[in-house]
Amino acid sequence: MRAIYDLYNEKIRQHPILGGTRVVLEGYAVQGVKSFPSGDSAFPFRDENILTAFDAVFDTPDDPLIEFAKTWRDETVALWNAGQAGRKPTAYVNYASGYESLEAMYGYEPWRLDRLRELKSQYDPDNKFAWYNPIIPPTLDETP
Repeated sequence: MRAIYDLYNEKIRQHPILGGTRVVLEGYAVQGVKSFPSGDSAFPFRDENILTAFDAVFDTPDDPLIEFAKTWRDETVALWNAGQAGRKPTAYVNYASGYESLEAMYGYEPWRLDRLRELKSQYDPDNKFAWYNPIIPPTLDETP
């Protein structure tokens, strides 16, 4: 954590305008989530204790500091993951921003992805809810 905090301070010193950037660590009661065996549902992160997120907000999509912030994000994520040797990258799907793999958002076990796609096809056969980190990407004729 100290390394992430120090990196944050370093980056804000370089570009004070990014002072609104958030590095978030959220912890919730996990007893209920952990009371179910991991294989009982398609939810992938029953063993996680903390949700993490990096959030830098820009007014325009062509802001020259976006690339700086992406590099900063990558450095922060690398520090989170470095604390657990062999850890695969994960992202809580509601906090994912589009650069993460499906496996990082939905789990690395192939059966989980298959099960989620099966449920998605069952409950959303027309793929209407495919606009945010979709498990089944929309086709061109489904794009809003």
